[in-house]
Amino acid sequence: MRSLDLFLMGVKNLWRRKTRTLLTVLGVIIGTTAIIVMLSLGFGMEKARNEELEKIGGLTTIEVYKPWVNEDPNRKEEGQTVLYLDEQTVADFKNIKNVTGVLATKQTQISLAIGKKQSWSQVLAVDFNELQAFGYKLESGEWPELTDNNGIVAGASTGMNFYDPTSFNYEEPEPIDLLTSIVKCYVEGEYYGQGQKKRPFSVDITGVLASKEDWMDHTSYISFYAYEQLKKQNDRKYGERQRERIKPGTRVDIYDSMKVKVNKFENVLDVQDQIKALGFEAYSNAEWLGNEQNQAKIIQGVLGGIGGVSLLIAAIGITNTMIMSIYERTREIGVMKVLGAKLKDIKNLFLIEAALIGLLGGVIGIGFSIAGSKVINHIVSNSEGMEMMVSGEISYIPPYLLLVALVFSTLVGIVSGYYPARRAMKLSALKAISTN
Repeated sequence: MRSLDLFLMGVKNLWRRKTRTLLTVLGVIIGTTAIIVMLSLGFGMEKARNEELEKIGGLTTIEVYKPWVNEDPNRKEEGQTVLYLDEQTVADFKNIKNVTGVLATKQTQISLAIGKKQSWSQVLAVDFNELQAFGYKLESGEWPELTDNNGIVAGASTGMNFYDPTSFNYEEPEPIDLLTSIVKCYVEGEYYGQGQKKRPFSVDITGVLASKEDWMDHTSYISFYAYEQLKKQNDRKYGERQRERIKPGTRVDIYDSMKVKVNKFENVLDVQDQIKALGFEAYSNAEWLGNEQNQAKIIQGVLGGIGGVSLLIAAIGITNTMIMSIYERTREIGVMKVLGAKLKDIKNLFLIEAALIGLLGGVIGIGFSIAGSKVINHIVSNSEGMEMMVSGEISYIPPYLLLVALVFSTLVGIVSGYYPARRAMKLSALKAISTN
């Protein structure tokens, strides 16, 4: 018999026993829904944790520092190499396999002023190309040119920090459109130099960064060129007029900190070990995330096991339904054999019916799972206090889980129907026909 004929016969047989089929499918629906929803809670916790890690530094970023004994070369231990945060170190890090970027920064502080309103901001001098490679994006405006003397990219919260120091009435700061405002700045956050009032420098805020929803939203960025120009102007007017001369080829610290970007999470610890081998201190979220992932897998296994019990009960129900179907259709099976039906066709017919029960239950179960997940997230998001305990969705269903659940429920049906199918195939044709 053709596969299509067997499929149509299977659908017809299930439809003739609608009530029994419905009850059996219901068991698969409950089992599939239970597994998906239970696992979605585990995936939700894992997703929320990863999102939090992305906010505080990401999963593929390594923070690099000099050891404290290296801060002062005179205090270094015997035989220890003096380390520097300079261009040579940047090149060394970029030569490490699987490193995709190195973000070196120089830190300063400035006070911004727009009219009578003032604000303080931490400013980092960076390479804007590297900054973009680390996932920083603009909410509005554009990136400044490399040789822009006064171009600044403001943090997402910078426009919210302006206040009027002459006002004694505290009011919630109103956001300021930095791109259309005339902004002045005072380097190092000082308004007074050596007994004289400092004059501000003009700066041009060319863009505002998209929010990362963390304390870095208060940080602004300028190019190294702009940083050097501001420092030179400030030193020329108010600081020391003579700088310490450095001999050519002498290594000195020209950066305050560095971050290293790795191509994949799986390679972070290996790159981190290589950086440590060079003598630097290196920290990443990957160090402790491994233990967290193991705990998450245990939780997902427990939750999946709870849901699996329901599907196991559904599998028993499918087996019972198919066995009862054999008893009721014994004469029909005998007639099929007498008419020349192959034993394989008879087995496949019962397997198709069992698979259809699993497939139908899986499809409907997926629909209930998606609806249930949305209900859970809605309840949690609207519960007082829960939004402080849970960040994001508490129930998250990745697309592949739905496909796996559908295939698994269908396989459960096939496996559950295999024994009844074998039993139907082995029935004696003469005994089956003679059965009343």
